[in-house]
Amino acid sequence: MFLRSIHPRLLLALWLALSTFSTSRASDAGKSAVPADQATEEPAVPPPLAQARTGLSSFGKNMPAGLRNVGVTIPGFSKGKPSSLVLADSVTRIDENRLIAENMTIQMFADDPRENVTVDLKSATYHMTNQVLRSPTRSKVTRSDFELEGDSLVFDTMTSQGKMVGNVRMVIYDANMLKPASERKDAGGVEAKKPASAKVSDSTEQPAVPAAAPAAAPAVTPLPAK
Repeated sequence: MFLRSIHPRLLLALWLALSTFSTSRASDAGKSAVPADQATEEPAVPPPLAQARTGLSSFGKNMPAGLRNVGVTIPGFSKGKPSSLVLADSVTRIDENRLIAENMTIQMFADDPRENVTVDLKSATYHMTNQVLRSPTRSKVTRSDFELEGDSLVFDTMTSQGKMVGNVRMVIYDANMLKPASERKDAGGVEAKKPASAKVSDSTEQPAVPAAAPAAAPAVTPLPAK
């Protein structure tokens, strides 16, 4: 069973998780303005998956063919922060192009910890020439909102596209997160709406009190003349 047969909405979670994380570049507040003709574009920050791929390739190219390394740890950093981490019980370079890893874990860190992705592979072969990762054993991809398993995995680290074959199983922990923010529902299953508000006058002036009418003077009866 290929991933393509899964519902497109479920596929979205996987491709968003494994695809490159977008990075925004903003200018410093105190940086002076530079004329347009002298402005130079800053180099883009490699996404976590690309950094993990680069670290694995660099590690493999520095290994002699036939050498087996145990307890492998390959960290990746971006702007001083951890961006990826490759762990493996052992990595062996079997020829000029291929690395074989046992019990490999690839962790990719995002700005939001809920978007961190972990790939667990019991056994995997990494082709350094075309940068394709293949695992003939059951593999797992996890994120905070989903878990995906399959009997085998083929992943192209250059294009961030891949597929799982055989007994593919996907568990969505929070399907609500797959929807746009405007379409999400609250815990009660009702779309969140702003409470209606009544318009209140800003005036603090008290209403005028009508003045009381003056009391009429009592009538005076003249006394008879003596």
